[in-house]
Amino acid sequence: MHSFWQSELHSHCFQYDANNAADDDEDREELWPLIEDTDEIFDGFRLLIDALMMTYKEPVVAFVQALVLPTLGEFLSKPLFGPEIKSTTMNLMNTLVKFGGASGSSLVPVISPIWLAACQEEDADVRVTAFYGIGIFAMSNPGFINQGLASIWQCLEVVLGKKSEMIAESDAHIVWDNAFAAAFRLFRCGLLTDPSIYNGLLGLLPIESDIDEAAAVVDFVVEMSDRFRPPAGLRSLAERQVKLLADKHENFQQVWF
Repeated sequence: MHSFWQSELHSHCFQYDANNAADDDEDREELWPLIEDTDEIFDGFRLLIDALMMTYKEPVVAFVQALVLPTLGEFLSKPLFGPEIKSTTMNLMNTLVKFGGASGSSLVPVISPIWLAACQEEDADVRVTAFYGIGIFAMSNPGFINQGLASIWQCLEVVLGKKSEMIAESDAHIVWDNAFAAAFRLFRCGLLTDPSIYNGLLGLLPIESDIDEAAAVVDFVVEMSDRFRPPAGLRSLAERQVKLLADKHENFQQVWF
């Protein structure tokens, strides 16, 4: 698959006269459908591997690490296909870390700096994937994430402080939701411990666009109720979040603390 993409790109990108603008335009027109098709193919491949890793875990993780990982690294370091491929690649790596156990956790030191840089990119899909990944990395390898915690928290603070601005736009809203959930994951794995920061996060509820992340945050709040018990006013915001989830998911059942 990798060799096919490389040969096709080579034939489209390098067989033209750089001094001939007409040839340049023609090659761009021919290359664009290839890039769009590759985005769809690669995303389909990612979904397949995701499903296999969730089901079979270690054997598929070993396959991804041995055969697919070198290609993914190239797509991250040289994003020939733009943010779509980068986002898809990062999603696959997130799944690898999430379901890879010790094998997946060993990748965190290598890829987390890339994710931290991606948190500040312009493309919303890349930023969403990066914030989600940082939360997953923290749950998988808190020791390593702790080494870069100051930079991570600074990045999160900037985004969380722009809630009113970001939720007004659909793409930016999802970025905010994932940054918010990442902050709760840092609390869940013990990297953040300041109750005043925790209560400040509760004051930003509810999450309304990304229901999966909203459900994850509710679970974290319930799990951490022995460490962080919010005041009544903040508790009511958390309860509003539960109600939103219940309204959107008929089978949602949550034992509130």
